[in-house]
Amino acid sequence: MSTVNSSGRRVVRRTAVATVIAVVVAVLVGCGTDDDATPATEVPDPPPTTVPTTTASTTTAAPPDTLPTTTAGTTPDTPPPAAAAVVRAYFHRHDEVIGPVARPVTGDPVATSRAALEALLAGPSDAERAIGFGSEIPAGTRLLGVRIDGGVSYVDLTAEFESGGGSSSMAMRLLQLVYTATQFDSVDAVRLLLDGVEVDIFSGEGLMVDHPLTRAEFDFDPQVPLILVEGPLPFETVRGDVRVHGTANVFEATVSLRITAADGEVLFDGFTTALCGSGCRGEFDVTIPVDVAGAATVTVFEVSSRDGSEINAVEIPVTRS
Repeated sequence: MSTVNSSGRRVVRRTAVATVIAVVVAVLVGCGTDDDATPATEVPDPPPTTVPTTTASTTTAAPPDTLPTTTAGTTPDTPPPAAAAVVRAYFHRHDEVIGPVARPVTGDPVATSRAALEALLAGPSDAERAIGFGSEIPAGTRLLGVRIDGGVSYVDLTAEFESGGGSSSMAMRLLQLVYTATQFDSVDAVRLLLDGVEVDIFSGEGLMVDHPLTRAEFDFDPQVPLILVEGPLPFETVRGDVRVHGTANVFEATVSLRITAADGEVLFDGFTTALCGSGCRGEFDVTIPVDVAGAATVTVFEVSSRDGSEINAVEIPVTRS
């Protein structure tokens, strides 16, 4: 766990791991361990005492320099139970940049990867389209197969995947595919196949795909937003504190955040710091204590260094229970 101090420097806090206590009773001997590391039930570290929280009746603004953060990459490697798994399908937003939505799935890693890709090909829901999501993947594109080998996901699609559209459309559909397939710890890159044949040159636009494609190749692509929010996801029900995480390439790595209730009340207004910024893409991961339940909007944005306006904003409607 880390915080951002008033000078903008990140201060690391370490929380001791609780000691397991063995209890021996004269007439009954038993022991148990809880190996479930499901992120959905993980109890977050308590925020620093310097961070005020909000209640349903009273709201106290948290100063930006006391915002609690969590170090990127600390999510447990153990996958959630099959019934509770949620994956992301990546579509394009109304501003023509990529963004994720949530899909529930079940199954082992390969089956889960297949389910995520099937959700991608199915396209956004009506509710998601209503807030600006769309897809550049042509209707009728089918998934013929997927296998994961050595960190590479070999994705076999029907030839409809490269039909129609110009260079921007072709680049976006590759982005959607690569981001959806590489969301898993077991996948670093994607090798594209069409009708069972590995593709070297994609579409009539001549895009070179003769190697496994990674997210890093698209870091400076204009269709990847300068702030990519990986969670919370649109229409997600948030239980407990609100965790906001993703990647950003913003001025001085400063990522601003605001949580607003349905009635317009500002429940939180502050900022965190990405691991890299001003010319490079870095991860950010922050947990915000919010006690007010109901519909809310999480807004993640950059403050313009020129005029102080909000730029590169991403708005995520959520419900906090």
